Amino acid sequence: MKRFATLLLIAIPTVLGAVGPGARVSDLSLERCEFREVIARMQYESIEKAAAIAEQSLPVLKQLEQINVKAKIPGKPLQDQLDPQDIAKFTELSQRLQTTQIAQLMESRRQRDLMVIEKMVMLADREYRWQDHPSEKDPDYLIYASIQLLRFTVKKDDITVPAAPICSLEFALHSIENEPIGKINASKDQLDSATISLKSILAKYRMDKLDRSRLSKADLEKVNELQNKVFKPLERQSTFIKDLEHIKLMARASEIMYEANKQDIAFGGGDVNAIGKTLQRRSKNNEFDEDTQIAIGLWTKINEKIPSEVVQEWSEASKQLEKIDARKKGEKTKN
Repeated sequence: MKRFATLLLIAIPTVLGAVGPGARVSDLSLERCEFREVIARMQYESIEKAAAIAEQSLPVLKQLEQINVKAKIPGKPLQDQLDPQDIAKFTELSQRLQTTQIAQLMESRRQRDLMVIEKMVMLADREYRWQDHPSEKDPDYLIYASIQLLRFTVKKDDITVPAAPICSLEFALHSIENEPIGKINASKDQLDSATISLKSILAKYRMDKLDRSRLSKADLEKVNELQNKVFKPLERQSTFIKDLEHIKLMARASEIMYEANKQDIAFGGGDVNAIGKTLQRRSKNNEFDEDTQIAIGLWTKINEKIPSEVVQEWSEASKQLEKIDARKKGEKTKN
């Protein structure tokens, strides 16, 4: 078993590191480091890894089948029908198969995370440009609700800058911020003038807070003009920047969870209960700030509400097996 665990440590990181030629995000120049291209490449990379993992599991399945056919008596436990050598081999192969299945799950979850991040950007942009958002019945509403939740729970509002001048998901997200940041910077004089005008109107009516019902028609029209042409656009721009910073946070949290889970796969020896141990240890050691903890917690909720494709496939397969078992039991009852 010790020897097998050592083989896992070597094999799994190799499989998880398989990448299609020329598909790496870091291969992109900064000029071509566009968000959708980055997401597409990251999705491709994960799909390639999942395919490599699946390919690695095929010979394992074949060997398991070869051992399984030696058990001739249906319903009788394998350990009562196989010799000790076959039992040991069957146990080792089963562990290897479970390890590859968990690795596939992590890649499927990775692809789901990237899909959620992409939709977060699309929904934030939709609200920014057209003041529109999905209804509660819309399939994307849960993702939009996550954006809203981050607005209320994340503490930091500062703009983060990618550490290195190379293409990455964070760099691509930061590039999207350039437009609203540029508009805010360009409208500084306009904002100063609008603020002076609004303060003048408040002073005229001796108001600390705006009460539209007390304004003359001309002053009300002036306030509405300031709101629609200056304050509301600036508020949308600021909100969009904040949303993008929150999406950066979610992207970093997703990467933390992905790398931690890969480590758990490598050291867990096929034990599904090992997944999450590294993350729990790091959290217990206070390695993450409060906002990162919030993002990790949100991803955990997303795992429950938006299961990855592999989880959906496993769930559907389980339902089909339950139907088959129920049908067999029904047939036995009739007989």
